[in-house]
Amino acid sequence: MHSNDTGSPLLKEREVEAMLKVAKGFLAKDRIGKARIPHIKIGRSVRYRLADVLAFIEASIRKSTSDPGNLARLP
Repeated sequence: MHSNDTGSPLLKEREVEAMLKVAKGFLAKDRIGKARIPHIKIGRSVRYRLADVLAFIEASIRKSTSDPGNLARLP
């Protein structure tokens, strides 16, 4: 899931939350847990590579409610 694409744009938390249509704080809680979306700390700021967010979306695709999807195989 980690991208080696150094040219991938960096997104702010609020941009990723809007993109994923999740509640404010979702990403902060995700970082405390398993950090399913890799993040970059720059001082006190947190940024996300677009490539990593898109990989998270792809890994989240399910064919049924019983399908564990690709997220179950992530480290």
